[in-house]
Amino acid sequence: MTSPVNTRGDTRTTTMTSSPAAQVSVGELVAAVIGLPVSDAARAAARARLADTAFATLVGSETAQGRASVNLAAELYGRSSLAAQAFRLSAACRLTEIDDVDLLSCITPGSIVVPTVLAVLSAYPAAAPSLEAVLDTIARGYELALALGEAMQGPRRLAYGIWPSLAISGVTAAALTSVLLGASNRDVEAATALAAQQSVSGNPRGNAREIQFATAVATGIGAALAARHGFSVHGTRGAGAVGDLLVAEVPLAEVTERVFRPAVKSFCSARQAMTSVTALREILRESPLPPGEIERIDVEVPAEYAAMLDKRVVSSRRESLSSAQYQLALAAHEPAGLLDVARDRLRTDISFRATMNAVQVVASPELSARYPEQWPARVRLTAGASTYYAKADEVPGEREHSPAALQVKLRNFCAAPGSPDARGEAAGRIGSRSLSAISVDELRELTTVIDGETAEGIRDLHV
Repeated sequence: MTSPVNTRGDTRTTTMTSSPAAQVSVGELVAAVIGLPVSDAARAAARARLADTAFATLVGSETAQGRASVNLAAELYGRSSLAAQAFRLSAACRLTEIDDVDLLSCITPGSIVVPTVLAVLSAYPAAAPSLEAVLDTIARGYELALALGEAMQGPRRLAYGIWPSLAISGVTAAALTSVLLGASNRDVEAATALAAQQSVSGNPRGNAREIQFATAVATGIGAALAARHGFSVHGTRGAGAVGDLLVAEVPLAEVTERVFRPAVKSFCSARQAMTSVTALREILRESPLPPGEIERIDVEVPAEYAAMLDKRVVSSRRESLSSAQYQLALAAHEPAGLLDVARDRLRTDISFRATMNAVQVVASPELSARYPEQWPARVRLTAGASTYYAKADEVPGEREHSPAALQVKLRNFCAAPGSPDARGEAAGRIGSRSLSAISVDELRELTTVIDGETAEGIRDLHV
């Protein structure tokens, strides 16, 4: 069994893969991460992650699926319980596809970390962590989620029917809940061991996908509460689905660093499709073409997710988000539609379908060589006798998580088609509370804002 390696800041995932017999220990990795110091810069990044993710959760809560998740959570766990709050927040956040994502681990950390933290703060008002402790927990939560994803080689697993974020969500939620409730190291170990035993793999399709994800988060929280009441598991072999997947040693720096790494999404999409959209946008920006003139769009992407993007027939909102055909047609016909998270009505008109049918997805071994450090795309558009070419190795602005960049994102989504009038005011409150809070009570009010209730005295950040 291997322990995390201190590499003085090198968090690249280029370490040699361990054999399945030499698996990484869940407990050792958790213990190493929650003991890492957190810098002031990482705390500032944690604030930005909190704002970005809380906003995504707000937007997801506005959708029909988000509202249904609230009712399901109440039936499963009781409306005001810790598990219910974490369930509905994580489900709402993840369904949006505007939450952050890390390329090297293939983990969406915000949708696990932030809902867990907000749920604990809301459901346990007697818990009294300092503001610094909460921000440290967020930073360490990102570190843990990404480290677990790296240890399982998340980007490689996705092609084999395993959703990395689903597999690691319970352990991450268990660790964060335990820390925020002041658990001892022994109870943290017991909680994460129990959560690991209950972890699941797989990559479900359909609109219950986020429900399974939220259930895993709630299960992790339940493991933390069980350990708090003295329950534990002993004498078991292995560590559940997540333990069986951890096969690569993970380098850790002397302080938390991974909170800086995840990409921020500027429009609603599976990240795998975003570079293709970026490349097409570049072509259309330089050579504006009416969609009706487009005869063919050839898209090259890494082989690891080419099949995932190649969806010529789209019958649901969820499918539209990961269909290269739909997303590229939307970029050509209705660019503002890329900001529409709800997508209550999918485009099915003849001209739109013609553009979808023009898209050909090709698996590229050359681009696979760049994966997962990059998730690149190459796009060639044919219109009559003319051919246009563009490439994208990343999405503009996805590495920006400054307050100014966040304000631009919030403003764009508040102006999106179908955006409720109240979204702008709520977004301002989320931004001001996350970025400028001087007390934990101010962070507790974020859940109130997400729920659409009025919180008095919240400073306004105009978006």
